[in-house]
Amino acid sequence: MKPDCLEILARIGPEQEPQRKRRKGEYTLVKSYDASNNKIPPEPMLAESLEEIQKEIDAAKEEKYDQIQKKYLWAIKGETIFIGLEKTPVESERGCICHTNLTGGTNAIIGGELWFLDSDKSVRINFKSGRYPLQDADRQIPEVVNLFKCVGYTKTEVLPR
Repeated sequence: MKPDCLEILARIGPEQEPQRKRRKGEYTLVKSYDASNNKIPPEPMLAESLEEIQKEIDAAKEEKYDQIQKKYLWAIKGETIFIGLEKTPVESERGCICHTNLTGGTNAIIGGELWFLDSDKSVRINFKSGRYPLQDADRQIPEVVNLFKCVGYTKTEVLPR
């Protein structure tokens, strides 16, 4: 990660333990992408509209994970932003990954959800993670946006909370 990005990262905050109890399969490390080095998934799934994103958010609230196709999860751990497609199968109650699958169940700074937009370097994010939640929204939200931009995501927008 570039030195100016490391400065932003340092302002986001310390790592925290996962906030939910351990459940079967949720700590299994899965393949993810290192967004901190301008890496993106090959042929990322693109969300076509805010309505499509909202449908996936609503499906997650109802635990209808089979209806979620284009949502990625992100988590910041150490000097890395991990990104993984949520519908990645894993042997767990959910049947798909959660934030601890990106970190192997170890400590991380913060996590959320992400959708790629019209280009693979343009994203919409939120901070919905039951495992690595916001600790100080006023400070962390703008710094995370700055970090995504610093590592190469040309347009980073935050979805309403």
